[in-house]
Amino acid sequence: MAQYTGVALDGIARAKFGAGAARVSRLIATGETKRAARILDGLDEMLDRLEKNGWANYGIDSLRAESLALRGQGDAAMRALQRAVDRGWRSSWRAKEEPYLDSLRNRNDFQALLKDVEARNALMRAHISLTPTSGAGSRRLR
Repeated sequence: MAQYTGVALDGIARAKFGAGAARVSRLIATGETKRAARILDGLDEMLDRLEKNGWANYGIDSLRAESLALRGQGDAAMRALQRAVDRGWRSSWRAKEEPYLDSLRNRNDFQALLKDVEARNALMRAHISLTPTSGAGSRRLR
């Protein structure tokens, strides 16, 4: 099996599940929890297969966190999101805007985790801005 980065896996899984996640949010909001659970079960089965086959990256963990949060399993969702951060997940903007993690937004541990991610992002931006390149104000990673 090809090895993908967390970004690529996140993109692949979101392409497969993406519209389903928005649909799950709508189904839950309208009380159709059984239909929502079936969609989440499919996502969880895919994530389980990937992990069983040796995949371990933040794409799996962030999707797992979303699934767990949508199911109302906040503590487990936070553990999965922390694992995603430990493996390189830095999409704090997504966590603030997309509905999948709504159930976590008022938690102190969620807010602290996002603050940590934003601090890591700021450090990386500062590191990048210290790497001079030629051209009018352009910057590049080395």
